[in-house]
Amino acid sequence: MAHMAILHEIDKCMKCRGCQVACQRVQGLDRVPAYDGVPKVAWDDPMVVKAQAVNDAPPYVRYSCWHCEGAPCASACPLGAMAIDAATGAVYVDKNQCDPNNTLCMRQCRTYCRRGGYPKIREQNECATDESPLAFKCNLCYNRPEGPACVATCPAGALTYGDRDTVLANAKLKYSNIVGDGHVYWASKKPFTAPASDPFIEDHISPMLGKVSNGTTGKILAIPTVLFGGLYALYRRRLDVGTESEKA
Repeated sequence: MAHMAILHEIDKCMKCRGCQVACQRVQGLDRVPAYDGVPKVAWDDPMVVKAQAVNDAPPYVRYSCWHCEGAPCASACPLGAMAIDAATGAVYVDKNQCDPNNTLCMRQCRTYCRRGGYPKIREQNECATDESPLAFKCNLCYNRPEGPACVATCPAGALTYGDRDTVLANAKLKYSNIVGDGHVYWASKKPFTAPASDPFIEDHISPMLGKVSNGTTGKILAIPTVLFGGLYALYRRRLDVGTESEKA
């Protein structure tokens, strides 16, 4: 099996989201990130780039499938719908085998994922009338002759794709912090948080912290706002996770 890999050089990333738009188009989602009060990240994006600091400040980190070695999602799927491409090592969804409506499917791929809940699965009411719900995720563009669309689109040169050993060897010459264990890696000269948790915090809590820190009134209200707002947000998240588990 070949061992290809994507490296995200975090220090170069400016969060233009060109990679995200390219991914959406390759996946057939046909939309672009929105701003000015509209959610920046859709729940069903296969990969996104997010800030890990308040006020939407760097480091900016790619969140997507890690394409783990010995992927637990692949071994857990009773339908054999999670496949591994022999030419690249990419973990992808075999749409001919995937059937979340099958009684054997209990969302094992999502449950056994160690990296933040990929793959994702649409519910029936979120599909077009002529579609069936399927698992979906980053597939490393394993069947795209040009390679990953995200890499080709990045204007900052923050994404590199190539032989895994070569990519890692070059990264070790420049970076002290390297994270990854499959076919996607992250590197930086500064500390950063590995994208392995639920990105809800980055999407909601961090922006809220940034907003309440601006202005005198905001600073006065910062502590109670963060305390009660944060606790309520996490409470709602627990309810949502419980609901998702019951559906699964």
